[in-house]
Amino acid sequence: MSKIDLLLINPPGEVSKLPMGLLWIASYVREHGFSVKIIDGVTQNIKKTLLKIDHDINIVGVTATTDTILSAYYICRFIKKNISEKIICVIGGFHATALPKRTLKESMFDIAIVGEGELTMLDVLEKIKNKKFPDSVPGTVVKFGNKIIVNKPRELIKNLNILPFPAYDLIDIEMYFHGIRGRYGNSKRTVMLTVTRGCPYNCVFCASKTMWKRRVRFFSVDYIIKELQFLIQKYKIDGISFFDDELFINKKFIHELCDSLISTGISKKIIWSCQGRVDTIDRELIRKLKKAGCVLIRFGMESGSEDTLKFLKRNTTTVEQNKNAAVLCKEENMSCFGSFIIGSPFEKLNDIVKTINFIETYIHDNVDVFVMVPYPGTDSWDIYTKNNFLRKSINWSDFIVEGKNEYSLPVIRTKNFTSEQLMNIKNYIRMNVTQPINSGKKIKKHNHRREIEKILFGDTRLAKVTFNYRLRNIFSIIPIAISNPKKLINYLSAKFKRFQKRFY
Repeated sequence: MSKIDLLLINPPGEVSKLPMGLLWIASYVREHGFSVKIIDGVTQNIKKTLLKIDHDINIVGVTATTDTILSAYYICRFIKKNISEKIICVIGGFHATALPKRTLKESMFDIAIVGEGELTMLDVLEKIKNKKFPDSVPGTVVKFGNKIIVNKPRELIKNLNILPFPAYDLIDIEMYFHGIRGRYGNSKRTVMLTVTRGCPYNCVFCASKTMWKRRVRFFSVDYIIKELQFLIQKYKIDGISFFDDELFINKKFIHELCDSLISTGISKKIIWSCQGRVDTIDRELIRKLKKAGCVLIRFGMESGSEDTLKFLKRNTTTVEQNKNAAVLCKEENMSCFGSFIIGSPFEKLNDIVKTINFIETYIHDNVDVFVMVPYPGTDSWDIYTKNNFLRKSINWSDFIVEGKNEYSLPVIRTKNFTSEQLMNIKNYIRMNVTQPINSGKKIKKHNHRREIEKILFGDTRLAKVTFNYRLRNIFSIIPIAISNPKKLINYLSAKFKRFQKRFY
């Protein structure tokens, strides 16, 4: 029986995002002579697929965010009890990086990879190849008998160009194609891509610094162009969603990238979206982005209240900069997505009303409002746990911004609002403000302060998630059904089944 050196597993979740970390690990260790297979829980039943594998397995690596970590625990337990207890199980991703010792204590995993996984996983494989248990590999925390060993950190990769293109061939990439939202985008075969790693900022709610240490590194423009040409030729993509934390932080880089997209003709073949900060955008850059094929910029505006914004963004942006970014995008016919957060620990009603008024005044095409989710590895996690603001009787699968959390209680309360009040306020904003904006409809005039005060006193008529509201969400997936029926089936399965049941 032949062996698989490394089996990588992507647990299913409420929101399906391309598992870029696994794809890079797979391509890197494969380039160094190791055989790799991926089981993707987004498209496959993990339990059934594991039982059908007719190879010996040396190592299983599982990636997980906080909301999928319980699913990862179940996978590891199933492997140890039903395949072989001798298989070394490795957990990686943001959650394990933030809480490596706790992750090992809560599960049957043998090793947690802390930070970037490519070099560390290769070292682990080399140790196993030489018949040694990898108990001292830099960048790992290891369960060894009854002890947990914390090894020295691993330095970040200095030159990202050493990484081969992600191993897209090991998954069904068709299942990850999507469109780009906004007035000016029209794509059906858009795929997620990251061309940088890290962010220098220190936002309260963001775990990026836990993984990337507030350092920003870039793939070269030549590397990016070649990867895009490969994706266009191999998979006939027509769009890219750049999911980098901050694409505009280095103006020289973004201008060079745009110039290359234009000169190579790629800007005529694909459209794309990206994420940026409101303090890094200007009119010249917007015009260059448009010429290079960009049709949507996502901004983490977070709040229309100066006090709340100062807390969330550590005094690095202002409401005026939020306004300028939105106005510039409107003037230049660039779609702008504004993302906002309510539920800061000491936020007041007046702050929330300011955010609603800001959205109504300045956001014209794409917007959403989320309740704060304090993920492990963020400053907000420390603040909410210290102040006892986490809701009782929650588990890791509740820590999700999108998906099932859309209609369920937030994981937090604050000094001034209960979890139920935050949920009702969010629902009120979505149904009466953001949903009309996103659908191009006129917003009904409400006195937001008065209506939210009613909610706080128990009158939730304008905050009830109605049948019509849910129906609009269902109809929003019709384009998915037309372009990819298989993806629709998967979407509905994720919506109406608890994903843990895939293992039992």
